[in-house]
Amino acid sequence: MSQRLFYDVVSRCSANNILPLTLKRLIFDDIPLMMGCSQAAITAFSFEMGCFENVNGKVVFSWRYGQPVPFQHIFIQDFSAIQCMMSLLNHDIFLKYLLFNFFPVLATKATFSHSLADIFSIVPFSNDQLQKFIVFLYNALTERHFVGKLNNPASYFMERRIIHFLAPKERTLSEMKKFLKSCCMTCETFTNISEALSVNEILNNLSYTPKVANQVDRYSLVLRYYSYVNPFYFLNDSVNTQELHAKLHSLHFRKGYTFQIPPIVELQDHFRYINDFLFSSVFFDLIITAFIRWYISPLVSRSLLDHLLLAAMMCLCFILKLSQDPKINTEYLERKLFWFGRHKLLGNQSFLEVLIAEHHSIQNPITHSAVSYYIELSNLPR
Repeated sequence: MSQRLFYDVVSRCSANNILPLTLKRLIFDDIPLMMGCSQAAITAFSFEMGCFENVNGKVVFSWRYGQPVPFQHIFIQDFSAIQCMMSLLNHDIFLKYLLFNFFPVLATKATFSHSLADIFSIVPFSNDQLQKFIVFLYNALTERHFVGKLNNPASYFMERRIIHFLAPKERTLSEMKKFLKSCCMTCETFTNISEALSVNEILNNLSYTPKVANQVDRYSLVLRYYSYVNPFYFLNDSVNTQELHAKLHSLHFRKGYTFQIPPIVELQDHFRYINDFLFSSVFFDLIITAFIRWYISPLVSRSLLDHLLLAAMMCLCFILKLSQDPKINTEYLERKLFWFGRHKLLGNQSFLEVLIAEHHSIQNPITHSAVSYYIELSNLPR
């Protein structure tokens, strides 16, 4: 059985909750097996992480992993492998495992015994590399169609894909038909697809057709669903990402968009340790590294780091939103207090205190909205 086929089968069984408990334990407790089967995913993602260039201030990726359609299912399998590794491995080992594979130059300058702070001082990661790595982890933490407790994972997955297909721009009928065909092929992964909402029902819930004279019917995303959009959903598709950000900028200026974390899907029992990684010290070190790069940069050039700050803010907002769950808040209270307390690296200030003081300097409207949302979440009674 190929490595990708293994994770495809595990993903199907996991999403549909059909693995017997004894077999589930046998599979998920065999860490060498799971790591060995993740190599295809690690190799593919390491290629992706290394293949981009900065052209005129814009990051351009050399190969759009999610395109064409035949590659999309491979990407989903690989993404599932990363989520398994995130749940199974020690947090420090997992993060370094990704770093050493994604950025091979590390192997010549650092070892696993180095702390994350030492690694970032030894190897000068660019801001673009750091942003992309954080976005990759954010998507693994938040896109939970395979690892979450869902009554209809097929409907949920379909909704997420349609929302992000419509978010950058209006789509013609032919574009929608082609896209929905690929969605249905992917959703065959779920055994309960027949029980899920029909494609037409989902599309009707999420979209509308603006009536414009002398124009063929087009599908637009219903405005309220823009708050469900992940600004970096298109991991390695710079074209769609730029179109999406342009759309969100336009909507923000018209008071039609504010950044929010959508409802969070509870994790299945065998993936619950994904939350452990989310609250871990090593993930904190990564986020504060990005945050400090933005914070200490001169005001005249700080706007160049707004996307790096956005990646960090999305993670911080996700943790605060997740902490609204009383069970999560109790289980991770000590870690949460550490995350959102005061830190020497921030001049004995908290993230909140820094952001309130520096909010005015943020020019990117999506990042500005994410910071406003963070301040709002921080002030909610908990």
